[in-house]
Amino acid sequence: MTQEELYKRARKRVKKKREFRGHLTTYLICSVFLVILNMTTSPGYLWCLWAIGGWGMSILFHYFDAYGYPGQREEEEEIQREMDRMEYGRPQPRSGEDFLDLNQPRRERDPELRRNYDDSEFV
Repeated sequence: MTQEELYKRARKRVKKKREFRGHLTTYLICSVFLVILNMTTSPGYLWCLWAIGGWGMSILFHYFDAYGYPGQREEEEEIQREMDRMEYGRPQPRSGEDFLDLNQPRRERDPELRRNYDDSEFV
């Protein structure tokens, strides 16, 4: 994927997140207004809960569209690791994770096994 494609994709995601935050702010302000209106006009019946609940469901779906569904990020990471494995023949490290290179001698990759001794000391 080229830098331009990555930029366009990132810009689209940022735009979705900003739209969601605006939608959420509008929802919260209108919900407070509806509760106040409901309490002043007919406090015996909470009709505002119908509007707040219905709109809240659309907020939830808008959140999923902007930030992804639960478990979606792990799936994307898993797909990327599988693609790396297929391309390079072995899994690549995740971001922030050390990679265990099995081609290195065990003594070099495991700090606890590093000793200061001379092989001539052994029989």
